Amino acid sequence: MPLSVSPWSCFNCQDRDRRRERNDLRHTAVALAIAQGAHPKAIQERMGHSSITVTLDRFGHLFPSLGVTIAEGLDAMHRAAADPWQRRA
Repeated sequence: MPLSVSPWSCFNCQDRDRRRERNDLRHTAVALAIAQGAHPKAIQERMGHSSITVTLDRFGHLFPSLGVTIAEGLDAMHRAAADPWQRRA
């Protein structure tokens, strides 16, 4: 065995791999929750983050459709509000 490798280095590698796998699972769980429309505040509470800022800093890139969702909702409200006027014409 080379001098630079100790018996503990393999244990540390395995431990590091387990931590990485656990974080990968957490990230996947959050990504799936976001894909199903989970609110960021609910994700923050489930993940145990100290604030919503931590959650959005870590997972904000997974929310690109928020702007689209808001725009679609506003369009639907506008169409619903305009619909009675179109029937009278």
